[in-house]
Amino acid sequence: QINPDDIKRGVIDYSMVLLDTTADGASIFKPIPDKIRELRDEIFTTDGAASPLAKGTDLADLMRQENARILVRNGTYSEGLSLRSADYFKTFGANVVGTDNASEVTTVTRIIDHSGSPYALQYFRDLFKFSSSSQVILSYDPNATVDVEIILGDDWSLNNPMP
Repeated sequence: QINPDDIKRGVIDYSMVLLDTTADGASIFKPIPDKIRELRDEIFTTDGAASPLAKGTDLADLMRQENARILVRNGTYSEGLSLRSADYFKTFGANVVGTDNASEVTTVTRIIDHSGSPYALQYFRDLFKFSSSSQVILSYDPNATVDVEIILGDDWSLNNPMP
């Protein structure tokens, strides 16, 4: 029998999440992965944080370590934008596994996260200089063939740092 005093407990509190709003207006909590890892380590190890948090402080390095499979879609009338952008993203070490055209034209770039890839999301949010959290769509799908979809909009087509 297990002594109840030997059971460790933890709570995911407000310091471990960010308040956000989905594209359809729902209020959600988005976990802060490193804070959740700290809590996990406190509960499941005898010496506190046994496993390191994500290694590195450079966001590009963290994105590379995460190795999220990325699909880049062109949501503009600018021919070849997804291919040129994918090549550009690869220069930073992004794991771009494909390019395609989006099903519709869009004025703003959006990112769809299918598997929980926080470093890729943050890297591309910063790169695209997103002005709204509604440009990131959380759509968990364990059967998805990619982790992250980037749908390029006119904002990226008309103003980007690509050579």
